[in-house]
Amino acid sequence: SRAIRRRRTRSRDRRRAKRPRGPRFGTLVHASLAAVPLDADATTIDRIVVVQARIVAAPPEEVIAARQLVGAVLSHDLLTEARRAAERGALFRETPMTIVRNGQVLEGNVDLAFETQDGFTVIDFKTDRAEGELLDAYARQVQLYAEAIGQATGRPARALLMSV
Repeated sequence: SRAIRRRRTRSRDRRRAKRPRGPRFGTLVHASLAAVPLDADATTIDRIVVVQARIVAAPPEEVIAARQLVGAVLSHDLLTEARRAAERGALFRETPMTIVRNGQVLEGNVDLAFETQDGFTVIDFKTDRAEGELLDAYARQVQLYAEAIGQATGRPARALLMSV
């Protein structure tokens, strides 16, 4: 499996620089993405983000930004494939995984994985701006997730980082 790094445009980088950051915001976005139906409308997205925001005590600016991000993720082309997989019962969200690598047990939670005709697509959502060594670490992380799914299913798995 391999991780694909998506390029960001300068205008997108400027928008990201202005939006909230940090562990609480990342938790808000991840929890919202885990809970939201993949075919959610704006009202449903809003309700789910507001509930998750209460849980993590997020301020209004984080709620607004999280709504936008969740909507953007759900409108991504890859989520069309994920919705089709869900209809077949071949979609996994926030799924624990374990793999043994070099005698070491590694554990994590896969944000989103779904089966396609060609194998599995494994997506890890990242809300922070990752560059250099951090980006490499994230790529290794999602590659391990894909490797674990590939071993468990006997099917090929591709790893994708989705910068949100």
